[in-house]
Amino acid sequence: MIFATICLPYNVDPIFALVPKSLRHLDITFNPIRVSNRTRVRSLPSLEPLVRGLHTVTPAVQRLRINAYFETSTIATVQELGNLQAFCLTCSGPAQIFERSTLAALSRVRNLIQLELRVRLDDDPSGPLLTFPLLQHLILRGHSSHLADVLAAISAPSLTKLVISEATCFSTTECQEVLRVVVERFGSSLRIMQFEMSLMNNGADEVLNVIEPLLNLHDIQEVHLYLMFWKSLRFADDDVRRLAQAWTRIRRLIMSYGTTFPALPTFHALEYFARYCPDLTYVILPVLDLSPCGCDADVPSFDHGLKFLNVKRVAHARANEEIYAAARSIHRVFRYLDPSTYIRRNASRDHWSRIMVRYIEIQEDESVGSTPKP
Repeated sequence: MIFATICLPYNVDPIFALVPKSLRHLDITFNPIRVSNRTRVRSLPSLEPLVRGLHTVTPAVQRLRINAYFETSTIATVQELGNLQAFCLTCSGPAQIFERSTLAALSRVRNLIQLELRVRLDDDPSGPLLTFPLLQHLILRGHSSHLADVLAAISAPSLTKLVISEATCFSTTECQEVLRVVVERFGSSLRIMQFEMSLMNNGADEVLNVIEPLLNLHDIQEVHLYLMFWKSLRFADDDVRRLAQAWTRIRRLIMSYGTTFPALPTFHALEYFARYCPDLTYVILPVLDLSPCGCDADVPSFDHGLKFLNVKRVAHARANEEIYAAARSIHRVFRYLDPSTYIRRNASRDHWSRIMVRYIEIQEDESVGSTPKP
């Protein structure tokens, strides 16, 4: 491993003279946050020849990460790295502008499996599809309209994991357009989806309306959903039922959304997950209404294999009797939870932790054949 501090005029040749041609992992970072625009411009003459010559300096590199801001047409030479499997291009500040020809060059990296970009297209995305035949993992950042353009321009028949991160939009329609393109381009192969979208106008909506296109991903196995800065998002029991019926093969579900909740899912939402999602093992929900009226003796019993359940915020279930009723009902639906790790990390004993403590007591009493006391 080589560490170096480079000063003006940013001559990197002496450093790369020390790099062996057998190098497999290369990370190049030029941090423009700490420098002026003038310094950033002065760095380009050093950075661009370096990138253009990587195929001769490090011909065996398999993982390449570049954190810098420069003319993206330079990246076209990456296609000459015949062993490259993972490529990340990121920068501080605005997303870098890609010409379609540059994206086409990346599609010709024959062994590329993972690609990460913060980018927008400078050309009309309606041209011929650019095929990435072996790409399995794609990470994109940027404004929703730019993301939709990039996604619409490519085909990746082997893609199994898509991460859309640090994304922004100004309306639900913009958000839906990104997800519509995702389903259209990658729906048949996609198994893991992570979607982080910030709404910039503090609007209100329904969670299922925002993510409506994703309900067509019937083979999806893992979903991470982060809807930030929506002022108010509705997500009630009927919405959970529709989601569970659409994602019957889901294994992991993590959700975070909104700042206020006009309609909350109740305990019945957990029943829908147990009924329609038999492979589910890991769930994190932002909120759940566990009022006594929803946690009663009529709760059906399931033999479901869920191992981890975490609720960030619990509405109601404050008194000891209510906490016990909630724990008992959860145990009837999900008998095999292992909340011990969660409780060890949350010594503050929030409402969910208190419910999980009672859940463990019920679990232990059942194992010895005794009846727990409220």
